[in-house]
Amino acid sequence: MTSPKTEHHDGKRARIVPLFPELVPHLRNAFEQAEEGEEFVITHTRDAGVNLRTGLQRIIKRAGLAPWPKLWHNLRASRATELA
Repeated sequence: MTSPKTEHHDGKRARIVPLFPELVPHLRNAFEQAEEGEEFVITHTRDAGVNLRTGLQRIIKRAGLAPWPKLWHNLRASRATELA
């Protein structure tokens, strides 16, 4: 599969993204539920028109919490802190 973020670099048409062990069971479950021959197990977010931030804000509000600033940036930073 090609990666639009790296395909313009020589020899970097694809990229490898490491998975955290706690995600593997959830992705395996999604794979097992996917239609035969599907390339992607998470398909509803593949459309460029899907706004992941809005969806995440809805989930946070449903959980009874207030969305924080810079949702994705702070989630990534929090995970980096956990790993350190």
